[in-house]
Amino acid sequence: PVGSVILGGSVPALITSWEWPDGCVPFYKIKPLGKKFAKSFTEAGSPGHIYRLVYNALEQALRLPETTGAVDPRLTLDGAHHFLLPAFFETLDSLHRTKRNFSLVIRSYGSDGAAVSDALRAWAEGAHPTVRGVTSLAPCASASWRAEYADDGSFTLRPQASDGGVVEAGRVLSESAAVTMMEAIGDPPSRPRATLCRDDYSWWKKHACMPSSGKPLWLTLGDSSAHHLFFDDNIHNDANDSIVAVRVRESAEAPFAAATGEATRRLHGICLVRCPTLEPILRTSWFLERIDAAEREREKRFNTTAKQLSLLEAC
Repeated sequence: PVGSVILGGSVPALITSWEWPDGCVPFYKIKPLGKKFAKSFTEAGSPGHIYRLVYNALEQALRLPETTGAVDPRLTLDGAHHFLLPAFFETLDSLHRTKRNFSLVIRSYGSDGAAVSDALRAWAEGAHPTVRGVTSLAPCASASWRAEYADDGSFTLRPQASDGGVVEAGRVLSESAAVTMMEAIGDPPSRPRATLCRDDYSWWKKHACMPSSGKPLWLTLGDSSAHHLFFDDNIHNDANDSIVAVRVRESAEAPFAAATGEATRRLHGICLVRCPTLEPILRTSWFLERIDAAEREREKRFNTTAKQLSLLEAC
């Protein structure tokens, strides 16, 4: 629960856990309320006004330090607040300092990829006011991709142009080739790298936001060489409404197929993690804690083909 320290005992704590408490339902699931108060939840007249102190704490946590002078404009939209969460950069810095072999893939349905890329590059260049940069994580122009689902459900990547469209003459990566590229750690491993991917929102929307049509997360049965871990604030504990499409293949030579929504839901905490954004805003170690927890769960529940099939088929 979030808010117990900020609010005291008179206001119910905000629940950010994966499981819904008995008798409760997420606010956004109540369509008339979610639509009306989505952008004014803590303002006067809203049911969420009791959480205004939490909003204030979040706003304060996102403020740029006042003692650093002018901040690189790529790192802020208004000159007063961080554009990307400090916890995100803290996580990358910690993984690099502890010599973890990893790659970073930024996934988005929107047109904000260029701005995110610029902010990541500014941090990598050492311009961030509080978190040291990792030079190799500065995205290059060739590391920006546009995802597309075909009518038959197959998936490809094409180079993304600076305006967000695709480079018509660019090479097309098959789903297998896309996985190989995204799994690649730095060369050498001490130099992690970043890739950006704009996913196919139209396909997801066309299929009523079903998990099987969302942003792909790839699994190869029995392959422990890479641990895919997908963070998103729109991952839901709902087999019919979530943003990540777990796609599974039997071997590196086999085609991928979408897992069911129920199987996707069961993989939470192992390969995908819902990110209640207020958590990493208030606690910059949150991503690292979730990575550690996911690695433990993977080793315990998902480290053999038999265990993988047990979770994927127990639906």
